[in-house]
Amino acid sequence: MSKILLLGDRSEVLYHNMDEMKPLINVLKEHYEVVVSEDYPEITKNSLVGIDLILNYIDNWQNRGNEKVEGVLCDYLLEGGRILTVHSGILITSASKLLALHGASFNGHEDYDLLTFKRLGDSHYITKDMNSFSIYDEPYEFEFMSDRKVDIIMEFEFKGKTYPAGWTVEEGAGKLAYLAFGHDSKTFAQKPVQEIIKRSIDWLLQ
Repeated sequence: MSKILLLGDRSEVLYHNMDEMKPLINVLKEHYEVVVSEDYPEITKNSLVGIDLILNYIDNWQNRGNEKVEGVLCDYLLEGGRILTVHSGILITSASKLLALHGASFNGHEDYDLLTFKRLGDSHYITKDMNSFSIYDEPYEFEFMSDRKVDIIMEFEFKGKTYPAGWTVEEGAGKLAYLAFGHDSKTFAQKPVQEIIKRSIDWLLQ
């Protein structure tokens, strides 16, 4: 059984408590071994031995992250690791090297609202045959880096416009995927969200 390390914040939260993921964690535990930790400031290369995938839901990097941890996570990915970053996990502005591996940076969001998510094309494993679905969440916006190659696989509609909502990146020997939804437990309780996250994990672990 593949081993997933979920990283997030519980005791020092800014916006997104990792406990909001409980509906998702309960589903994932049926398929994977899931270890939940908020101790990412102490991560070392040795502590990631045996971890098949990191599920990044970090919320408070600006106060708890550091260059040493950033280096460990970058090396993990480039040396063949797998990272799935969800929602606030991309709020790592001070971690420029790790952010670059995501291929885009967070550029703000409007108020929590009803968003409709759609697949882009039908060729990617994660979104193949995915039906459009609508959920309430934060409409994250991003600025993509011109020198990074990303494969955008999903978008959301909001106020008559479309925005990227999910993409994949292959860097070094590793793979990374990003999904923009994930504000609270209401999102993580939705079956389409759970399915997209599981398929993202399965694609990353291939």
